Amino acid sequence: MPEPRIQVDGDNNRTAGRDYHEYKGPDPCPCCEQRYLTPGRAFCRHCEAQFEQDRIQQELIEKQHQKRASISRVARILAGFMILGLLVNWFGPDPLRKVGLVLTAVSAFAIMLISKLFT
Repeated sequence: MPEPRIQVDGDNNRTAGRDYHEYKGPDPCPCCEQRYLTPGRAFCRHCEAQFEQDRIQQELIEKQHQKRASISRVARILAGFMILGLLVNWFGPDPLRKVGLVLTAVSAFAIMLISKLFT
């Protein structure tokens, strides 16, 4: 039996890809897959707003971390002055013992003040 010949001359013979029209609708958001994208966007407006909030939150966390690190450095320096004052008070000559005691007291007070204000 001879095989049927596909005619492409337009005699009511539909060939693959021409028997219907495929209209492309809006793409869903790749992040949430619930909203559709408007032309020229990679994410929907809702997801972009969420990304912006997350970025702002991350920046705030980084600023707080930097602030804590700087406060920690200041507290370490003050602790070093306090130890230096104690050493001068214990082992230094008589005229410098009062200076060592004052240095220790001021450093200890500053450390306590920093710990109360920034924690």
